[in-house]
Amino acid sequence: GARGELFSEKLTGEVTAGVTNRKFSRGGDETLPGFDAKLTYEITPKTSLQLGGSNDFGTSPQGAQQKNLAFNAGLNIKLDDQWSLNGAVSARAIDYYTRTEDYIEASLGAGYTVNSYVKIAASYTRRNNSSPLAGGDFTQNVFSLAASLRY
Repeated sequence: GARGELFSEKLTGEVTAGVTNRKFSRGGDETLPGFDAKLTYEITPKTSLQLGGSNDFGTSPQGAQQKNLAFNAGLNIKLDDQWSLNGAVSARAIDYYTRTEDYIEASLGAGYTVNSYVKIAASYTRRNNSSPLAGGDFTQNVFSLAASLRY
């Protein structure tokens, strides 16, 4: 793996790669090539690009075993001392061994700093899950408005 300023002072982050092994309580085990990457590239002093990815085992909320392969990208722009914009997209293939689902999420947001004590943020997120399972497909649209207060 690697961590910190990887290739230049503008590219920072952490990358790990190896072999991931899972042992089941009922016996047996499984191995897959695993990786986890989180990189940030400073395009300008006010604009940064985040890239990431991972390949690992997981467990669903219902206890189903799965393999997760995910990639994501995001962009943050600080327009001035008060306004910021952000956007992100992520894609994940979830292998449940009997089926594979594709989950995609995209978001856009803006932030406004009123003063050192009050910040306001708004965002829109669209989520889509494609599944061969009957009733497993869904699309969500989420609008969010938040205020954070510091004292």
